[in-house]
Amino acid sequence: MKSIVLAACVLLLAAAACGEPAALPAAETPALASATPAPRPSASPAASAAPSAAPSATPSPSAAPSAAPSASPTSAPSATPTPSSTATPNRTIFDPAAFGDSRTLDSFSMQVNSQASGSGAGQLESYSKAFEYNRSPLSLHEKLQDVNGPHEFWVLDPWAYWFSSFWYAAPFHPATDMGENTSYADLDMRLTTYLVKVISAKFAGQESYQGLPVYRFTFDTSNLAESRAAWKVEAAQGEVLVSVDANIPLYYQVTVRGSILANASGPNYLPGQVTLTKALSQINQPLKIALPANYPNLATEPGFPLPPGVNLQYLNRVNGVTQYLYATQVSGADFSAYYAGLASVNGWSVAKTGPLQGNSYTCSVCVILSNGKEQVRVVWESEFNRTVIWVFNPPELY
Repeated sequence: MKSIVLAACVLLLAAAACGEPAALPAAETPALASATPAPRPSASPAASAAPSAAPSATPSPSAAPSAAPSASPTSAPSATPTPSSTATPNRTIFDPAAFGDSRTLDSFSMQVNSQASGSGAGQLESYSKAFEYNRSPLSLHEKLQDVNGPHEFWVLDPWAYWFSSFWYAAPFHPATDMGENTSYADLDMRLTTYLVKVISAKFAGQESYQGLPVYRFTFDTSNLAESRAAWKVEAAQGEVLVSVDANIPLYYQVTVRGSILANASGPNYLPGQVTLTKALSQINQPLKIALPANYPNLATEPGFPLPPGVNLQYLNRVNGVTQYLYATQVSGADFSAYYAGLASVNGWSVAKTGPLQGNSYTCSVCVILSNGKEQVRVVWESEFNRTVIWVFNPPELY
């Protein structure tokens, strides 16, 4: 579902409250500039939400909101990994390829953060995100704050919703949309390659995080793969906490200093530093994820008649007008023929046929449908090498 991707997704590593990195060895790598990321979350969980001793094998579904359409939910990834007592490879050796996917956990919250500084900070960006996630039935909430303002995104299977300056809703197709949706991808705690890629790390012992036993690994510049061409790394320091039982990263933090390419037309590099963090909490504790009170309760099944074979792409509410976009293979001639022979359907009947002109629109291949005092305008268009049908309720745009 390509339309969802445009809402609140950015190609940056998600990050959260982080621990202040240790000073870099002066003789080996340049010292990092002073950075004050938030301290790593306490190893002792809050009393109101004590996590289980290890990832649960049985997910606990969360209640879906009344605003979401009723439908058979689709489970997300496979069941939570069950820790095994069988001998396993030595997990005190850092092996990112063997890490488990955090999205197989029953549920969790995630705090993410990016703090950029220096004259190259405009290319590095500062932002914060907060996630809530239940694996089955699938539900997800993301809240993003960046230079463009706040954005929110929800998945309440089988629908996705997002809000920027106005509300959108669209069908969610897990088989395809999970791979394309960056909010869902951000939930994967396995190390990403934004700015740097960590390929090795030093084992620093076992400790407790969110009430779970974890292995702690630390890394510096010597543990990184070659960075992207736009970023010249001069110094790096970070840590990863990996679940002992499930081999899933639960916390990741890195501070990197270097130069970022600011002008694609020439070798114009600007100095900058960024601290990226990403941390899980409320692990395997079912979360209540619901649409907010100001959701306008968009009619996802409006009932007005449409030609056969149309597929809803999305709907939104702008200036009091609900707009529906459908993909179709129907030609303009077949569209007109369908409505020319249409009898009343669900109380809807044809009131006017195109071409039409209103106070805020003109249309050629279109009709006005009426149902008592309610009216909608249905428009056939050919755009961007595809044919679509727009429906506007009410017919005027403002």
